[in-house]
Amino acid sequence: MTFRTKNSIAIFGRTPKSAVSGGAIQASNQPGSNVDDHQTQMPITTTPGLLEGLRVYAATPNQKVRSAIYASVVGPALRAGNVHLGSILAANSLGSLSGDLITQRALDLLKLSFPALTAISSNFSDSPGRFGQTVSTRLRSIPGVSNYVPGTGYTTQNAVTNDVDVVIDQHKGVPITFNANELASTQRDLFGEQAEGAHHALGKAMVDALFGLITVANFGNETISALVDFNRSKATSMAGALTNRGVPDAGRFLLLNGEYFAKLQDDSSIVSYAAFQRPELITEYMLPRISGFQPHLAQTLPTAETLVGFGGTPDSLAIATRVPSDYTSVMPAANNGSVSVVTNPDTGISVQLVQYVDHVKAEATWRIAIMFGVAKGNVVAGQRLVSAATGS
Repeated sequence: MTFRTKNSIAIFGRTPKSAVSGGAIQASNQPGSNVDDHQTQMPITTTPGLLEGLRVYAATPNQKVRSAIYASVVGPALRAGNVHLGSILAANSLGSLSGDLITQRALDLLKLSFPALTAISSNFSDSPGRFGQTVSTRLRSIPGVSNYVPGTGYTTQNAVTNDVDVVIDQHKGVPITFNANELASTQRDLFGEQAEGAHHALGKAMVDALFGLITVANFGNETISALVDFNRSKATSMAGALTNRGVPDAGRFLLLNGEYFAKLQDDSSIVSYAAFQRPELITEYMLPRISGFQPHLAQTLPTAETLVGFGGTPDSLAIATRVPSDYTSVMPAANNGSVSVVTNPDTGISVQLVQYVDHVKAEATWRIAIMFGVAKGNVVAGQRLVSAATGS
């Protein structure tokens, strides 16, 4: 399959040949393709490019290619509005994609609900993992500067790398089950309605584990500010503390609990800037960058040790994820469902999707699962914001 995006061309495997350009896929028959002539030439009656994209998506076994197709064609078409996905899948014999696409759409929301997952150092993989294994996540490092000497050139130096070991010690899943009466009582997409909440629960579990690392023992540097005194200048002082410790500016983030985020949003200097530069920030409950920080609302930030916020860089915290192994492969003849891996192109997070039915109980179950671990990174790159001095 040749998969073209706007800026690059990559060659993958032996799957149907397609071209992706401008938000549409044109599929054509090739030897071994499972997209037949009738399907390929069928007139498009839905969102332009979506039906072709869904067909090639369904015919592509490579998960990374599927993720790229979703990012370029399927996802944008679904977000464009007024698309009745259920009827499209049913009318074109693509019903098996329903659980996969429900999972993709819900994973899209993790970036918005839990921005910390994409702001820190991460090692997301769609490879099966072993519970208890150790994964090394590489942190950013700053190389030294060499003087040029005529005749000898630049002094060579060994590359400096900083790795942090993350133990995959948490295995979380969210199952959703409906019985025959519940499924027969409505035409609503019951599993689709629950998917967003399921992913929110899974994302919250990962973020809570990350936030649990923000303690005095792990990050000893702090800035003190009562809520009434918190403003842009306090954020600037946090940035200054990081700068004084030689922490780079790139990728800095500022996590704030609900009260402190709202207080910063009310700062007149920030409101004036947003109204002039990007007025949509005011209505979308977002904030512009402040002293190098990108502020994020962190509603589940723990309150222990008077913690109300945390400023850092991507290398201050680390998370690694893996998908559970396919346990049905041990007894394939006994498998009465499907197990797949869904990788979201925006966040890079992969989850295991399991779908099965229990004929005795007349129930259908949809479940997502993930294994992960978290670790503190470069401790000098983190600055806690507290409402009162630690121990007071």
